[in-house]
Amino acid sequence: MKYFFFSILVFILFQVSLSAQTAFTVPDTVCAGEAFAPVNTSRTASSYFWHFCSANLNNSPSGVNLGNTGNLNGPAFIAIAEDSGQYYSFITNHVTRSITRNSFGNSLLNNPVSDSLGNFGLIPAHVEGIQVKKDIDGNWYGLIVGGLGGDEKLICLNFRNSLKNTPTIAGDYGNIGSMAYPVDFYLFKENTHWIGFTVNYDSNTITRFEFVNGLAKKPNALNLGNIGGLDHPCGICPFVENGVWYMLITNFDSHSVSRLKFGSSLMNTPTGTNMGSVTELDSPFDITLIRDCNQTFGFVGNRYSDNVVRLEFPQGITGSITYTNLGNIGNLFHPHGISEVNRVENEIFVFVANVDNHTLSRLYFSTCTEPTILTSAARNPPKFSYRHEGNYNISLILDQGLVTESFACKNIVVKEKPTVKLPNDTLVCPKTQLTFDAGSGYRSYKWKDGSNNQTYTTNKADTLWVEVTNEFNCKARDTLIIQNPPDNLFLGNDTSFTLGQSITLNAGNYKSYSWSTGETQSSITVIKPGVYAVMVTDANTCEFSDTIQITLIVDMPNFFTPNNDGYNDTWIPKIFYHYPEAQVKIFNRYGKLLASYRGSDPGWDGTYNGRPVEPDSYWYVVDLKNGIKPLTGSITIKR
Repeated sequence: MKYFFFSILVFILFQVSLSAQTAFTVPDTVCAGEAFAPVNTSRTASSYFWHFCSANLNNSPSGVNLGNTGNLNGPAFIAIAEDSGQYYSFITNHVTRSITRNSFGNSLLNNPVSDSLGNFGLIPAHVEGIQVKKDIDGNWYGLIVGGLGGDEKLICLNFRNSLKNTPTIAGDYGNIGSMAYPVDFYLFKENTHWIGFTVNYDSNTITRFEFVNGLAKKPNALNLGNIGGLDHPCGICPFVENGVWYMLITNFDSHSVSRLKFGSSLMNTPTGTNMGSVTELDSPFDITLIRDCNQTFGFVGNRYSDNVVRLEFPQGITGSITYTNLGNIGNLFHPHGISEVNRVENEIFVFVANVDNHTLSRLYFSTCTEPTILTSAARNPPKFSYRHEGNYNISLILDQGLVTESFACKNIVVKEKPTVKLPNDTLVCPKTQLTFDAGSGYRSYKWKDGSNNQTYTTNKADTLWVEVTNEFNCKARDTLIIQNPPDNLFLGNDTSFTLGQSITLNAGNYKSYSWSTGETQSSITVIKPGVYAVMVTDANTCEFSDTIQITLIVDMPNFFTPNNDGYNDTWIPKIFYHYPEAQVKIFNRYGKLLASYRGSDPGWDGTYNGRPVEPDSYWYVVDLKNGIKPLTGSITIKR
C-alpha cells in the first residue's frame, strides 16, 4: 500500500512548491449526475494517478479508540516520524514522566508494537510536548519539554542513526527562555538551523529556541512574552501562507485562539491578536493545522467536553475562522495532544491522546464511492460524475513512487440535482383532458412544447417530457408516454330489415354498457326501425359511443281497384297490422286531404265524402308513431 506521510508544514510547502509541476483544472461547482472531465495541465510524467474522491476535511471524520497501545499512563503529546519506510509514534506520559514508542511497521494504520523508553532519570514530572527530527548529522533526536514549579526543562534524546535504537541523553538544557510549565512544543528547520517554540501555561508567554549548532547542542532561548492575549496557552502550531509565517495558539482559560504573525522568518518578533472566545471552544488544549486541497483547516481538542472542533479559514489564515464542533469521535476522553496530520494514499487521519483514560483515538477521513469512476491512470481521464451532492477532493499524483513524485489536489462542490417525477405512462380518454404537475419549488420549467408553467394540460397522445431547473442551475428531466385507448366500438353500418325480421346489435367486450333503449347488456335485439345508440365504459374508465340507423323495408301497395268486386277494393298495407296507432292521410295531386284514419281502421275505400274519386294517382303520408320519419308515396286508383 502506497503511504504518504506529511508533517503539517512539510505538507504545506510540498503543495506550494509542486503546484507548477502538477496542475489541472476542474469546475468550481457541478451538478450531481453531470459528467465532466478534469483538464490536465501538468508536466509530462511517467505515470498519472487520479483519485476523484480523495479524503476531504470538509466532511466529518469517523473515529476509533485504539485503547492503551502499550505502557501509556496519562498520554500527553504525540510525535510521528518515518525512518526507512518504518513509522513510529513517540508519546509523552504525563503521569509516569516517561516516553512510549509505538512501532507501526510500514503503515500507521497497522496495530503498533509498543515499548517503554523510560524516563532516563531526567524527564520531569508533568512532561508535555515532544518532537522527533533527523538532523544534518544523520542522527535522530527527540526534544522534550515539561516540568512544573521550578522543574521546567528542555531535554534532548539521541536515537543515533535509527529510530529503532534505544536513545541516550544528548543534553539536559535545563530551564532556558524562562519556561513556566511548558506545554506543547514545535520544531521546524528554517534555512540552516532549527527553531523551536513552546508555550508557558503558568506565565502566559511563549519561548523561542534557536539551535545554531544542531539539535545536540544547547540552543539560544528567548521568552517573547505575552503576545496575542495569551491566557494559559496549551497548543501551538506554526503555519506559512504566501511566504509569511503565522502561529496559532490555544488559550485554555479564555476558550479562544490567538494568532501570531512573524513575517518572512520565525526569528522575527511577532505581533498577535486574540480571535475571541467562542462557544465551540471549551477549554481547548492542542491544535493542528493543514492546508489540504487549496483550503486551510485546523483541529482543536476540547479538554473537558471530550470533542474535536474543526477550524476553517475561508479567507485564508488572516481571515475570520469558522468553528464546527464535530462531537466526540473515537471515544475521546479528556483529549490532550493532537498529532500531525497524516495521509494514507487518499485517506487522512490524526491521532489524539486521551490523557485521563490512557488511550489513543484515531480520527479518520476516508475516501468515498460517489464518483462513477473512482480512479484513473490516464493523463487525460474520461468524463465522470458524482452521484450525489457534496464536497469532494480530486487529486493527481505524477511519477508515483519516484523521486520526481509530485501531487496536486482541488476541491469541487457538487450541487443537488432536482428530482422531478411525472406519473407513469398513461392513457387519455376521448373528449377528456389530462393535467400534469411537475411539482413546486423549482426556479424554472420547460415542457416539450416550450411552455414554462408548473402544469401542463393536453388531450392528445404524445411522448411528453418536462425539464426543471433548481436554484443551483441544475437540471432534471422526466418523460411519460400518453396513448389513446383502443377504440373498437362499432355497431356496424346503417342497415334495414323487412317487417317481421330482427337484428342483434353487439357492442363488444367492455366494462359497462348503456343503450338508448335503457338496456345495459353487451348486445340487444331490435325488431323496430330507428336510431340505436350505445355508450360503453372500458377497463380504463374511458367512454366510447356509437350509433346505427335501422330502417324498415315496407311493402306499400301502389294501386288498388275499389270496384266492389270483392278483390283489392280497399288500400290496407300489411304494415298497419303491426302499427295499429299509425296515422294515415291521403291527398290528391293538389294537396287536398281526402281521407284520414288510423292503422286499425278498415282502410281507404277510394271515396271522398262518400263519393268515389276519379281514377288517378293519390299521395299518402303514413306516420307509424314509432319515432321514425313518416312514410310517403303514391297510390293509383284503377276502376
